Formats: sequence, structure tokens, C-alpha cells
Amino acid sequence: MVMAAFFYAGAYVAARQSVKNLSVPEVAFLRSLLIAAVMLAWISRSGFASLRTRRIGLHTLRAAFTYAAMLAWVYAVGHMRISDVTAINFSSPLFTVLFTFLFLGEAVGPHRLAALVFGFLGVLLILRPVGVEFALPALSALASAALFAASHGSARALGSSENANAMVFYLFGLAALMGLGPALLAWKTPGWADMAWLGMLAATTLFAQQGLTRALIAAPASLVMPFNFLQLPIVAVFGLVLFGEVSDIWTWGGAVVIFGSSYYIARRESRSARSADAAMRESTL
Repeated sequence: MVMAAFFYAGAYVAARQSVKNLSVPEVAFLRSLLIAAVMLAWISRSGFASLRTRRIGLHTLRAAFTYAAMLAWVYAVGHMRISDVTAINFSSPLFTVLFTFLFLGEAVGPHRLAALVFGFLGVLLILRPVGVEFALPALSALASAALFAASHGSARALGSSENANAMVFYLFGLAALMGLGPALLAWKTPGWADMAWLGMLAATTLFAQQGLTRALIAAPASLVMPFNFLQLPIVAVFGLVLFGEVSDIWTWGGAVVIFGSSYYIARRESRSARSADAAMRESTL
């Protein structure tokens, strides 16, 4: 997860540079296409049998969430301080709790509800009237956080039966197919500099996804996701050095509130899961 945080931070820089000359749909498509092409090397070594799955529907749904999230994220990165986009994306775990309540009917106790409200107040702290305007870029950043939450939930579900490399290939291969049409409608032939940034975007995303996928398979989200907070200081340094962007106290304050709320929810869920496991073991004795 530490590796994922570092490479996701690098992806912010590559995405910002990529959209200077290319459209958002083209960047999203080429990013997915390049990653899927790199994964072909793994397929050639492992054989097509390694892609065998009975859950292609869930793979497709995850790819759809990720492609839509990528469109929203690239647009936000191109129009906001990258540290603000990073901080807003920390709200993904909060959206996960909200989705399980709305669509799965999962109970949300008073502690989780309070943490959820507190976390979204952190988002509003970043999106204050002064500084970052609550306009389309900010809404896009929020949408990307929600869609990435749905994608991460799908990854957790797939991880119980699927090969990690196959999950990454299906994710970006299917996303490339989804993005082909929109990219062609706004196509502009990339120059060498554009291809260099797109290559960096694909590479950093691939390494980040590999780290994230393996982290979520190997350990509970409550254990690994706190390390995702390392993105913010790394992105803040990149934004300052490369783009002259200075993160203010509101961004850091909002990020801390969001992170604290997300971590509190994750810890309570982890505790609840351990209690349920213990009760199940006792009932079988």
C-alpha cells in the first residue's frame, strides 16, 4: 500500500501534464490501453488459461466504475490543485459506507453515522467558498472518489477467487474497450512529449494498482488503507516543486478530518468482523 500511495502521487503529475494537449477521454483511453498492453507480457508467460473466470460480469462492472472514475479524476486534476483532488479522494471509504447503507441495507450505527457526517464535513472544509470553488472540477473530484469506492469494493469481492494479475488485466482491458468510442470523438494524435507523459501515467497507475490489489487481497482494508494518506504529502511536494501550487491549511485540515473519520470507521468495522468471527467459532464448538 505504501508503494501504491507513492505511484498514485506520481500519476497526478502525469495526468496534469497529459491533459495539457489531449482530451480527457483520450487520456483515459490511452492510459487503459497502455496498461493492458503491458499486461500482455504476463499473459504470454502464464498462458490464456490464467484469464479463465466465471465472474466476467463483476470484472466488467468494476471496469465501468474505474473508467468513469478516471474520466472524473483526470478532469479534476486538470482544473484544480492536485493536493485538493488528493484530499477529496480520501473520502472514498466514506462513500463505501454510504453505498452499503443505501444499496445493501447494511445497518449504520450511531458511531459510524457520526464519523460519516464528520468526514463529509471535512470535504466541505476543503470546498469552502474561499479558495476551491464548488463547481464542476470539485464535483468531478467528489464523483471520482465515489466511483473509486465502488471499484475498490468490487476488487475486494473479486479477490476471494480471482488472480491478482488477471484482475488488473481485465480492469484496464475492459476499460480500454469502453473508452475507445469517446476517445475517437475527441481524438488528437499525441506528440512524443504527450506519449512520454502517457507512458508515465500508465506505468504509475499499473504499479499503484498492483500494490493496491495485492494489499486488499492480503489484509483487511482497515489495516492497509491508512497508508494511503501518504499520498497527500507526496502530492503536495510534487505540486509545489513542479507547478508552484501551495497547499493551504484548509486542504490539510479537511484531509485530516476525512482521514480520521475513514480510519475510525475502518477500525470499528475490523473490530466488528473479529467479534463476528469469534462468535462463529464459539457456536461451532
